[in-house]
Amino acid sequence: MGRDILVDGYNIIKNSATFRTVETRNFAAARAALLTQLVSRYRHTPHRVTVVFDGDGASEQVSHERRICIIYSRHNETADSVIARLATEA
Repeated sequence: MGRDILVDGYNIIKNSATFRTVETRNFAAARAALLTQLVSRYRHTPHRVTVVFDGDGASEQVSHERRICIIYSRHNETADSVIARLATEA
């Protein structure tokens, strides 16, 4: 049985030397690199991976890319609060 893996995307990017180097040049590239690494790590597992980024839209934005669920929080809501909500719903 797979587990739910919840990731605070910007937290990982800001605190990882690998992603931080990419982020200084191009933030979208850092997000893409993180997603690529997560896909590579979890593609042959039963785990469900959700990456949450702080967003600024009027509503929460959800998409799926290469077996990864990507969520951008709504304006005035942090990725931390979305992760806490998802953890309690699981």
